[in-house]
Amino acid sequence: MNRSRRLPRSPDRRDKMFRTIWSKSLRDYRVAILAWGLGLALFAAIDFAESTPTTLAAFSSIAQLFRFLGDPYQIQTPEGFITYRIMELFVPLAISFWPILAGARLVRGEEERGSLDVLLATPQSRMRLLLSKLSALLIALILIGLLFALGLLAGQAHLEGHADVVRALLAGLNMSLLAFFFGCLALLFSQFTTSPAASASLVSGLLLLSVFLDSTGRLLNGSWVRYLSPFYYYNFNRPLIPSFPDQPLAAVLLASLAVLCAGASVILFARRDIGGLAFSWLGKQKPSNHHALRSLSLAERALFTRNVGLFTLRRDGWPAFWWGLGVIFVCAYCLAIALSTQQVFYRLVQETPLLFYTSYAADET
Repeated sequence: MNRSRRLPRSPDRRDKMFRTIWSKSLRDYRVAILAWGLGLALFAAIDFAESTPTTLAAFSSIAQLFRFLGDPYQIQTPEGFITYRIMELFVPLAISFWPILAGARLVRGEEERGSLDVLLATPQSRMRLLLSKLSALLIALILIGLLFALGLLAGQAHLEGHADVVRALLAGLNMSLLAFFFGCLALLFSQFTTSPAASASLVSGLLLLSVFLDSTGRLLNGSWVRYLSPFYYYNFNRPLIPSFPDQPLAAVLLASLAVLCAGASVILFARRDIGGLAFSWLGKQKPSNHHALRSLSLAERALFTRNVGLFTLRRDGWPAFWWGLGVIFVCAYCLAIALSTQQVFYRLVQETPLLFYTSYAADET
């Protein structure tokens, strides 16, 4: 037998991972899955280890003072303590930033690298390509939620000697659902911008705004602004607490909003040009010398083109206005928090001997 004739090399596991767009996208998320999943799992296990009776008693006395961070429910139990401390705000807020970045770069990243044309050269539609990438993002978030649930189980088993597997898994999946919604929202915004950074920045701002709306509605009883925040519907379900009245319809609403954003993104991506914007075909006009001459004539008579200072004011005026408006909003929000916690803090000082003695000693000095 001729030795120069070699048998075809059998494909290894790495080659199989590149056979489909779904598997390739999921492989690209492996570092994020391990980093976020293991990090949050370790954080959950450490927090469970800190849920000692002394810590629970001390934290229960001051929980109302930090009501803008979450609604304390069964906070005297380890499950309620963990839910209030990390699962109402910190963990869902932290994990939502990664799918925002991933969703914004889901197709715009391929367009920037110039690899989207290569992917579309294969015999598959744009819709199938985007759905494959989107399903890989969803599975990555589910895996992160499962790793986080393992951390909850490890901490609960170490502290109490037993663990509720179903409730821990539901808590992790509820967190993944909220993060997937913001990822789909970033994907939708990326259809209207040519830069992934722009869409990620806009959705990150909406993420922080939703946190402010939820916190403000929590401070102002009966306020309707909470209904505009996805965090409000996320906190309708707290599976880790056995006695909490969960509302599955809130999770269905979040899932429906995520599917709506994903469906709109698929339709817009299928119709727009590569590297273009959604609905750009509506504003396409043929170039005309008349329009060019008219623009030059208006520029000569415009006030803002007469010197550099006025031109800079026109260019940077609106960004400065929105930044100033944002600063005013944050200051008003901090003032509302201070006014709402003033009476609670005063009552807490009167009822806690240690705080009363500390404040009295400070006044004497």
